[in-house]
Amino acid sequence: MAPRRPYAARMSIEQRRDQLLDAALAIVVSDGHAAVTMGSVAARADVTRPVVYGVFADRAALLAALLDRESAAAAKQAADVVSGDVDAVLGADLPVFVERFLRAVHEAPARWFCIVMPVTGMPAEFHAARDAVRNRIVERIAAAVRRRARDADAQLVAEMIVGMLEWAARTTLAQPDDYPPERFAAAFAPVAALLEAVDA
Repeated sequence: MAPRRPYAARMSIEQRRDQLLDAALAIVVSDGHAAVTMGSVAARADVTRPVVYGVFADRAALLAALLDRESAAAAKQAADVVSGDVDAVLGADLPVFVERFLRAVHEAPARWFCIVMPVTGMPAEFHAARDAVRNRIVERIAAAVRRRARDADAQLVAEMIVGMLEWAARTTLAQPDDYPPERFAAAFAPVAALLEAVDA
């Protein structure tokens, strides 16, 4: 006879919800969106299926809650990174901005893995939420470009900067020891100096 699974530790509904969403996120990163089921989440969280059903009515509700939580958290992280004087990001503060963004990536690697890495089977709702976060960052940077260089193609410049940040995020997630945030910051210091010279 197989050993009986021990009873799940008592948690508040909020704690249990976060535990199950953390398990679902880990499955998305390791095995893809399609691998998230009520059973796989229960196994990853080391609880029984009734515990999962006690929090989420079905798989769709669980995935919707995961999307809501992670998109809101990513939006907040992104807003924190680009807060303050965005114009300075295009000059002397560029290395600081790059390092701050990549440290945010390291604080929540699973979240940002889903945002910047290709993950199979992700639904249209996920792509829409990811694009909304990305577009907010692009628009803030584009506005700063317009203020500093009226003749520049601000939208294209902003897209290029965000594309560079996405590449840096993918690289540091894949090889964190070889490409830590401070290495990228140091690499962008000469670029920042060049931008300052052009602006002067």
